[in-house]
Amino acid sequence: MADYASAWEKWFPTIEQGASTLTACMLDAAGLEAGQRVLDVATGIGEPALSAAGRVGPAGRVTGIDLSSAMLEFARRRARDAGLDNAEFRVMDANALDLAAASYDAALCRWGLMFVDDLAQTLCAIHAALKPGARLAIGVWGSADEVPALSLAARVLHRELGLPPPPRGAGTAFALADGASLVAAMQAAGFEQVTRRAVNVHYDYASPRQYLAHRLEVSNLLRATLDGIAEPRIAAAKAVLEQALEARRREDGSIGFDNRAYCVAATRS
Repeated sequence: MADYASAWEKWFPTIEQGASTLTACMLDAAGLEAGQRVLDVATGIGEPALSAAGRVGPAGRVTGIDLSSAMLEFARRRARDAGLDNAEFRVMDANALDLAAASYDAALCRWGLMFVDDLAQTLCAIHAALKPGARLAIGVWGSADEVPALSLAARVLHRELGLPPPPRGAGTAFALADGASLVAAMQAAGFEQVTRRAVNVHYDYASPRQYLAHRLEVSNLLRATLDGIAEPRIAAAKAVLEQALEARRREDGSIGFDNRAYCVAATRS
C-alpha cells in the first residue's frame, strides 16, 4: 500500500489538474458553505477534502477518511503546507464506516464508491452520518469507452499479449458508470432529489511514454496483469501502444485525453 501511495503522490499534479473540474462540481453540488462540517469518504491523498476545507473556511471542519495510512500522511502534509488547520484525516474503511449519527452538514466521495464491497451498506452509513437535509456529492467515472485515459493502455496491452479483455464491472473504476443503478441505490438508501451531471476530466502528458508510466505506476490491476509475463513480450506490446497514441500527439509531442465523469448529488431525507 505504501508503494501505491508513493505513486499517487508522484502523479498528484497530473491527477488533480484534471480532476479539478469534477471537484468544483462536487463542492457546488454539495452546497458547501462557510462553517459547515464535511465528511470526505475514501479521500486518498486528501481530495476533495482539502478543496472543501478551503470552501468551508476556518469556522468549518472537514474529516477525510481512507483505508491507506500512507496516503493520509501525504494528505496531512498537503494540509500543513496549505495552512489548512480545519482538515483532519482518519484511517477508516469505507466498507465499515463508524461515524456519529447526524453529525455532518455534507458528504463527498470522489472515485471511491466504485470499489466498496457493498454499495447499499456504505450509502446507508453515509446517510446515517448526515444531518437531515444535508447533501451528498459523489464523483464516478463513466464507461471504459468514455474514459480513455484509464482504459486505453489496458485494452491495447491485453490485446497484444493475448489476454482476455480488461474487466469493466464490479471492483473497477467503471463499476458505477450505469447512472440508473447508482441513482436507484441512493434512493434506496434514503436520499432524495438525486441529480447526475456529466463533467469533462482532461489529462495532459508530455509524451506517450509519460502516459504509460503513469498508468503502470498507479494501476495495481494493470501491474498485476503484466506480472510474470516475459519482458520482451511486454516491450513489444508497449511499442504497439505508443504507436496507437500517435493519433493524440500534438506538435510539441504531448498528448491529451478527454474523459467523462459524473457528479451525482442528492439530499439526505
